[in-house]
Amino acid sequence: MEAADFSGYATKAGLKCSDGRTILPDAFKHQDGGKVPLVWQHGHDKPANVLGHALLENRSDGVYAYAFFNSTPDAQSAKTLVQHGDITALSIYANKLVERGKSVLHGAIREVSLVLSGANPGAFIDNVALAHADGDVETLEDEAIIYTGLDLEHEDISPMRARSSTQKRTSPTTRMKIRPCKTFTILSQMSRRMLSIS
Repeated sequence: MEAADFSGYATKAGLKCSDGRTILPDAFKHQDGGKVPLVWQHGHDKPANVLGHALLENRSDGVYAYAFFNSTPDAQSAKTLVQHGDITALSIYANKLVERGKSVLHGAIREVSLVLSGANPGAFIDNVALAHADGDVETLEDEAIIYTGLDLEHEDISPMRARSSTQKRTSPTTRMKIRPCKTFTILSQMSRRMLSIS
């Protein structure tokens, strides 16, 4: 299979969405291996809103999507936004829903959308591929999207110019509170090497 431009959960099972619905595991199992349009913000009114397609993979905890951008100008703009980390949320449009109360037992995913803010708190991009000028494709494994509730400590160690090069100084530890599924931080490979989670 050709390398996807990005991948992530189109929807996560067992999480309450902003519309009050909870998608149950295997609600979209019949679409495992299926292909649906990749759309901008659920825009069904213009062809330019179709940015490419997504291949669906049913998992025990939801539906995972492997997304491929087309070559239209709007798709290439969206691709840049994803690569830059400006857009990180995914959403699905589904119909033919079979529900018990507010639990979705079955349905049909019609499209996966890139959105500014998703209804499902677990639907987000977790892998982005970058194509280099030489044709190589690199998956950004040296970066992480942190969405836990843990306190992170980052210790910056750098040589002091005023002292000998063998002495080092440690800056005060910086603490960041990261809220679950609401805030994310992208850390470069260098930052990750210096990161300690307590």
